[in-house]
Amino acid sequence: MKRIAVSLFLALLLSACQTQGGIRRISDDGTVEPIRPGMTRVKFKNHDTDHWIGSRKDDYTVMTCRPLGCPANTVVYMKNFPSTRNPDQTAVMNMAQKWVDSEIEKGSTITVKPQLGRYKNFPAVSFAWSHVKNENTIYDYRKVVFAGGLAISLQAASLDKAYSPKAVDHFLAMIEIEDGGSLK
Repeated sequence: MKRIAVSLFLALLLSACQTQGGIRRISDDGTVEPIRPGMTRVKFKNHDTDHWIGSRKDDYTVMTCRPLGCPANTVVYMKNFPSTRNPDQTAVMNMAQKWVDSEIEKGSTITVKPQLGRYKNFPAVSFAWSHVKNENTIYDYRKVVFAGGLAISLQAASLDKAYSPKAVDHFLAMIEIEDGGSLK
């Protein structure tokens, strides 16, 4: 019975290798495939493992600062989600305001209202808030970068108000964005 199962598995594996559509060719330098028009690729590698521990939770990458690695306890959450290329500024501000309203409903205090900006020539929006948890004030900062067809969301939660935006920018600097441009 084991022999049949192994044979079936190998046959399926070999047949999958014969189909060109589903294979992504990986070169020696680690690239998956050339970037095409309409395609956006985001790569992230933690270059600061002495200070940050990475993990996955649902669809988030979670970076936790090691003890004594940051001025205060800090966690950074990173998530990508589909977006439109070159989003309308009013729509971006409306989306950010909905996030702000959601935080206000939870009892948070907004410390920096949503602000439009740019990161690596891509539109971005950022804002900050604070909330109390277990008698500690947590300072949150969120920046969303609209890179091609993706939105890259980074959110830091820290006991140090000034460090939250620095932590987000620290991880944004580690992100490599490849954009093939519009399909037009």
